[in-house]
Amino acid sequence: MKRYIKSAFVITLLVLAAYSCKLGIDPSEDAQNKEGTVIITGVVVDSTSGNPVAGATVRFTFGSEELATTTNEDGKFNTDIFITGNADVRIEITKSNYKRLLIDDYLTAGQSIDLGVINLERSENAIDASGDAAVIVLSAISNGSIGILESGSPVTSVLTFLVQDSVGTAIDLQHKATVNFSIVGGPGGGEYISPVSGVTNAFGIVSTTLTSGLSAGAVQVSAMIESETGNIYSNPVSVVIHGGFPDDAHFSIAAEQLNIPGGIENWVVEDNITAYVGDKYSNPVKPQTAVYFESTGGIMEAEVFTNALGRGTNILTTSAPFPNHPTYGLGFATITASTRDENSEFITTDMLILFSGKPQTINLTPSSFIIPNAGSETFHLLILDPNGNPIAGGSSISIRVEGEGVSGGETFEVYDGYFPGDGTSDFYFVVSDTDPDENKQQPVSIVIQITISYGGNSFTVETAYSGISY
Repeated sequence: MKRYIKSAFVITLLVLAAYSCKLGIDPSEDAQNKEGTVIITGVVVDSTSGNPVAGATVRFTFGSEELATTTNEDGKFNTDIFITGNADVRIEITKSNYKRLLIDDYLTAGQSIDLGVINLERSENAIDASGDAAVIVLSAISNGSIGILESGSPVTSVLTFLVQDSVGTAIDLQHKATVNFSIVGGPGGGEYISPVSGVTNAFGIVSTTLTSGLSAGAVQVSAMIESETGNIYSNPVSVVIHGGFPDDAHFSIAAEQLNIPGGIENWVVEDNITAYVGDKYSNPVKPQTAVYFESTGGIMEAEVFTNALGRGTNILTTSAPFPNHPTYGLGFATITASTRDENSEFITTDMLILFSGKPQTINLTPSSFIIPNAGSETFHLLILDPNGNPIAGGSSISIRVEGEGVSGGETFEVYDGYFPGDGTSDFYFVVSDTDPDENKQQPVSIVIQITISYGGNSFTVETAYSGISY
């Protein structure tokens, strides 16, 4: 890692010195999508004496976010920054009587960065004390997400704020300020903060604690200082309250498609199976709750983990074995999902998925027909796969009527369902004679085209029936 000292310049009686460092950039897609915490540490010392500099303000700016902390009595600081993927960060270090220092760095989620010993130079334009409060920034947050009460997860988060004057120096005791805290938005499940106000210490620091209630959701906390020249507000700080343990009454699974063409030879298709897991208060369970899957047909991952919405999606891939349900017969697979409740007992839920095949039964009733002059005929079309089940949901059926003086035909999309019936296997249409003044026999054809398309695969079959009209 290389660092470069930038030229100094003067801003508001403080001489500004800066140096920057750039870490190696990981351009991989995994790195860009990875979420995690970057831990940044360092120790600030006087460049002349080598003594630690206590109470220096260390401000981190990354994207639209801003975080700040102060050095302790040993001149050390330690902060956590939560990011997604990669981010540029500017680190600004300020202290009365010292030149301001800037460090430019590059962060990748999950890394730890030790900036080592950072030398602050004495300023020729020394400022002996801070000014009045002008800015409130978040200094630290102990937990970015907490659980609802009785969830088994931490239910409190300590929010620490840093109050600075107009030039970025942490306010001292002479300029201490009372900071009021409030919840400006939340799920309304009984969450609260305590204390509701506090006075800054010698380093300009003040804290409050958020405690969760019985509802999950995002909570926003604001800090405010009353001032005669206008109140000073922090940016709202967000803490996520997640749910508790899975509850049997709030556990279910659903499929992207119920009837998939998993019975067509040489086709391998995939279907998303999603578990929906809630706690006993109807909240999404805490993220990363494990859900275990098994299937009597095809293959699936053994387990998935829920997201912030209590959802975890698995992929069912059609392959051997071909399912044979004890009640519903060939083609029907049982998908079972399980997880553990607050008593560490397994709870389960299941559903059916139909592996359907190509259309084998294509019956038109009546199959031979006469359309009377100025009359019509209603037709019933039955389509089933080799196991007597409907073909895959979303398949298309095109019915075309050919002949002079007749009209009719339809286009259908097969309903996504398990069992034969209207819209899944049974379809109805009408053919009419449209020329009542011409009463002579004419040939008529009804052409039926069935197409199954899924995941880039496609299969089409066409058949025709002949009759006459007058």
